[in-house]
Amino acid sequence: MKTIDTLQKDIQHVLNTGEGWTREISQWVADDIAKSLDRQFSSIGKERKRTLRASNLGTPCERKLWFHVNSRIDPEPLPASTRNKFIFGDLTESYILGLVKAAGHTLEGLQDSVDVFGIRGSRDCVIDGMLFDVKSCSTRAFDKFKYGKLREDDPFGYISQLSTYLYGSRDHSIVTNKTHAGFLAFDKQFGHIAVDVYDMSEELEQKEQEVLRKLHIVNEVEPPERPTWPRYYRGELQEQEQDWAEGKSGNRKLATNCSYCDFKKECWPELRKFLYSSGPMYLTKVVREPGGSVFEDKGF
Repeated sequence: MKTIDTLQKDIQHVLNTGEGWTREISQWVADDIAKSLDRQFSSIGKERKRTLRASNLGTPCERKLWFHVNSRIDPEPLPASTRNKFIFGDLTESYILGLVKAAGHTLEGLQDSVDVFGIRGSRDCVIDGMLFDVKSCSTRAFDKFKYGKLREDDPFGYISQLSTYLYGSRDHSIVTNKTHAGFLAFDKQFGHIAVDVYDMSEELEQKEQEVLRKLHIVNEVEPPERPTWPRYYRGELQEQEQDWAEGKSGNRKLATNCSYCDFKKECWPELRKFLYSSGPMYLTKVVREPGGSVFEDKGF
């Protein structure tokens, strides 16, 4: 029986030789892609539920979590490009899991439901008895999985998310490894694959306390204060505010993580959006109006 220790090597063998890939696996991947596309496109225009989920429980910004549950303003609609990225990620996941099957490893529990103190979610899969989350990512993000550095830099709370799925699966018979879980990461730029496994013992011990604390936060009348973010500056990891100095102009811009938040306008009522050639920039304080070819999106 194959084990997780050889998963990455076995997938590479399939890619180098074609051995293990069958017509049946091609059909399975095609069917799984069809389900993903149906799910993604049928959800367009439907109101997103304002509840805690296993997928957002680990959100590092607890203020964002509060807005997610309590905001009276609809979150920003997903831009077409963002939805396209989500769809592409789903399609990639189907293909990567097809490679797992072709490599001869046991694949079970796809999108099974989990429940952690009433908070529900759906895990990605169980491979050889170990719970896994599949990630399609940029090369920069991929390096965290490749070198096992996610605990040091986890802006989206993936570790908390994965440990929540594992906690909710602790009584499931197909999950035979009760303390470890991993990420199966795909570098969508260069095509590399990494298997990144973590010992979740500490997170599992603290999971009840974490969940109860998050439930308390979202039930508060007012949102929590804005947190600080870790940021690498001149080679050093520092704690920074959620908005950073923009050059020497005196202007301040949202931190990168915050610029992707659905609730940034509600969190920063005076926020202004300027369109640069490199993309949008969100300024929390404007001392000097951006000039040249930069335009303000006044409909923001």
